Amino acid sequence: AQALFYLGRLEEALEVLEAGLPPHLAWRAEGLKGRILERLGRHGEAALAYERGAELALGLERYWLLLDAAAMWLEAGEGERALLALKQDPEVAATHHYLLARAHLLLGNPGLALEEIRKALALEEESGHKAYGTPLVEGQALLQLGRYEEAMASFREALARADAGERPHVLHEMGVAALDHGAYPEAEEHLRAL
Repeated sequence: AQALFYLGRLEEALEVLEAGLPPHLAWRAEGLKGRILERLGRHGEAALAYERGAELALGLERYWLLLDAAAMWLEAGEGERALLALKQDPEVAATHHYLLARAHLLLGNPGLALEEIRKALALEEESGHKAYGTPLVEGQALLQLGRYEEAMASFREALARADAGERPHVLHEMGVAALDHGAYPEAEEHLRAL
């Protein structure tokens, strides 16, 4: 199954994954199933596979599978399910807070999202690993709270952190935010930079 996955033969890889494996292999098989389903765009099924794997895994493997499950629930538009997956996660890292923030945004809780994303930003500052998505989510939360200028400052930080492939996402967010705020020249500038 792993070889088929690496060859891009995803449906075939799913077919050969075996049930009834011993626990030390079963959690890995569920993790692989989750990755395959994720690539196929079947986010809800991927989340379930990651959760099944987490039930069998220990330590860091369990942690990463729960984070993957939460991320897939978010992609599937299931904020409550993402929160449930994160509640099972004993580790507290920047990614944990980032996913909690995204779940709260999805559920219409921008205040809670802002609290969580600021925890993620603080942990990123400590670690030195600064992802573009963290200030991007901060900007989204600030926008939902009606704090446009602060949101744009967060988006500018996200843009500074973004690599070439991530920049269009940030510029789009900035353009839409400016449009919604009635800052049409600024919106045009961001959208033309796409």
